Amino acid sequence: MKAYLFRTLFLVLLISGTAVQAVEPPSFQGKRRPYIRYATPFPAPVVSWYKNAAGITNISRYQGKVVLLNFWATWCESCLHELPALDQLESYLDNANFKVLTVNLDNAKPSIVGAYFNRLGIQSLPLLRDPLGHSFDTYGIHEGLPWSFLINQRGHIQGYMMGAAEWVAPEGRSLIDYYLNK
Repeated sequence: MKAYLFRTLFLVLLISGTAVQAVEPPSFQGKRRPYIRYATPFPAPVVSWYKNAAGITNISRYQGKVVLLNFWATWCESCLHELPALDQLESYLDNANFKVLTVNLDNAKPSIVGAYFNRLGIQSLPLLRDPLGHSFDTYGIHEGLPWSFLINQRGHIQGYMMGAAEWVAPEGRSLIDYYLNK
């Protein structure tokens, strides 16, 4: 009798479509390309970045948070348009479980990179720098900038966006919320 009930329940769930289904993250389209989700997330590489205020940091310091990690350069016009929106996103979410990190890949002096932040009115984002460009190879960045990676609370890269995106738009926030609530 138990076997019959179990089989019946299993078939009902299977037919109704509620049997163990993985919930996929919402799709998100950047300005030119879509967000690409990795089938098998993997640990974010640890690269040391200079903090503009002084000191060094890396991605492992943000474990326990969902991180939107963005790589940019002062020569990248798309990056300069995306940074204010990322600053707005950081302010808008202002969540203890979420952080936007922007890493500059120029080999310019810190004062020059800082001047770009000031000119763009960036107030909420930390200014991190990788002047030797170690992040290019370590994160597999190719074909220009910007590149953004979504990293979960366990420090695993879930996916990436190659090119600029409106992360502050409802679709971008929905994708971030998916990982915050996972």
